[in-house]
Amino acid sequence: MQPRGRAILALLLSVSVLASACTSNSADDTTTTIESTTTSTLATTTSSTTTVPRIQRTYGGEAVIIESQEPPTLNGFLPGGDSLIVTLISQTYAAGVQEIDGFTLDLVPELVTELPTVENGGVVLNEDGTMTIKYEILDEAQWSDGTPITGADFQFTLDTILNPDLPIAKGVYQDILATEVGNKTFEYTTAAPTLQHELLFSEILPKHAVEGSDFLVDWNDARWPSSGPFVFAQWVKGESLTVERNESYWKDDPETGQRLPYLDAVQFRFVEDDAVALETFGARDGDIVNPAAEVTTITALTASEADGAAVEVVNGPIWEHLNFQFGQGRLDRNPTSCNESESMRRAVARTVDRERLTDELVGGFVEPLSSYVDAFSPSLSQGAWAGLVADPDAAAANYADAVAETGSECTVVFSTTSNNSARVVMSELLVEMFETAGIPYENQ
Repeated sequence: MQPRGRAILALLLSVSVLASACTSNSADDTTTTIESTTTSTLATTTSSTTTVPRIQRTYGGEAVIIESQEPPTLNGFLPGGDSLIVTLISQTYAAGVQEIDGFTLDLVPELVTELPTVENGGVVLNEDGTMTIKYEILDEAQWSDGTPITGADFQFTLDTILNPDLPIAKGVYQDILATEVGNKTFEYTTAAPTLQHELLFSEILPKHAVEGSDFLVDWNDARWPSSGPFVFAQWVKGESLTVERNESYWKDDPETGQRLPYLDAVQFRFVEDDAVALETFGARDGDIVNPAAEVTTITALTASEADGAAVEVVNGPIWEHLNFQFGQGRLDRNPTSCNESESMRRAVARTVDRERLTDELVGGFVEPLSSYVDAFSPSLSQGAWAGLVADPDAAAANYADAVAETGSECTVVFSTTSNNSARVVMSELLVEMFETAGIPYENQ
């Protein structure tokens, strides 16, 4: 096994840790809690006709989020714009066809009335082998300057992505053959059916503000008009980035009927050192901290719950995985590799105890993946790896079959980058697992 293999053996979900300070909800607080029942101080949407009173939440305050990374750019379309911190910050002021439900991890509609499917007529498989996708844009969707979001913005976004002079990843967008633009509709046809359409147009550009600008230069340190709940306010490099309430935001809280967002502002404070970040949070100089998912960090944060912190440890969309290497280069490192043998791959799969690895490496806070699809679209997962349970006796039998089939000693060599302490621990655990199964194994 080597780190750049072509077949994935097993994956372990990473842990995402989020700690927030709990505060009271007085008028002088810097932040408010969503449990508040205080009457709103801002205008809300049209009142409901029902006589059942709705809970009302307080407006105002600023949330301070302590982050270890600072964005290389604010333009999510350009190189560096796909980094985690850019994605996180852009969630406050950018919108697209879809967003991810924070609880289920499923895709849900954002700028459109519903996500297109074959069942609702939004996806049409044409007789010539092409596929047509149709969006109906929400009537109320608008930019922070009051300009409606229209099909022309979708077309401009596509044209910008496909501009050969811009270093933007084209991907499936290159397979779009034709488009049809309406005021509140947008339709496009791809050369062949693809599930990738579910992830296209995740952020839309405002044509009226961006057209004619220098896309490579003008939007690195500033942002175009917002389509999300906040607008870009200020970036003090090396220190913080602040966003403020979008007064033209058009979404309501479905539970209360109040216009979102509740907060006046959100500040992202950049603290590179996790230890300093935790100290800052402990001193209550920040409301939320999202440190690296180390077991010792999780344990320390959990201990702070007695002082009023709320700690969430959840599955994240990043995973650790073991790969089989099939290229000829693998023989330079391991001359007796038998990865081409299905029996050998089964032997390895039944040797690696994924349950034990998750317990040892991440304190048992998460479960092993049953499919890599679990990490980003659980509803599509079919549990392909659910049967991969460690069984040393079965592994030994599979290994014997591999040796007989290949006429080779069939050894396993594991290599990985050394800049991750968890992987070093994993390699040491694998030594014991392969020894128990009687399979020759070496760490490199």
